[in-house]
Amino acid sequence: MYGKTRLRRNQTLATALLWGAVYTICLLIIKRVDLPVKTGIGIALVPVLFFLIFLVFLIREVASMDELQRKIQTEAVVTAFLLGLLLLMTLGMLDRVVTLDRNDWGYLDLVPFMGLFYAIGWWIARRKYS
Repeated sequence: MYGKTRLRRNQTLATALLWGAVYTICLLIIKRVDLPVKTGIGIALVPVLFFLIFLVFLIREVASMDELQRKIQTEAVVTAFLLGLLLLMTLGMLDRVVTLDRNDWGYLDLVPFMGLFYAIGWWIARRKYS
């Protein structure tokens, strides 16, 4: 069973890295190349497909985990969700008072924070149950 778990973890990691690379490439293309609207929309949607593939592998990996590992993952996701909600709420409230520059705080700028928040939640849960 250990070999299967390791294989699933490696597959999940590979699909995550692939999504990250595709996301970064598409983002750079959209930011630096003047594209027709339809082409831009198509390029913007390419990472969605790769993220869906990553989700399938991630769900399979979590399904194969033991109860403790699932609990850690659940707490990490809940922490990330709540911190993400806090960030969105804070930015929304600040935007009502002072207009935030969309070049500094767009939706794309929130994506790395979600990963960071998940990592924080995972670290806290891992320490809690270790």
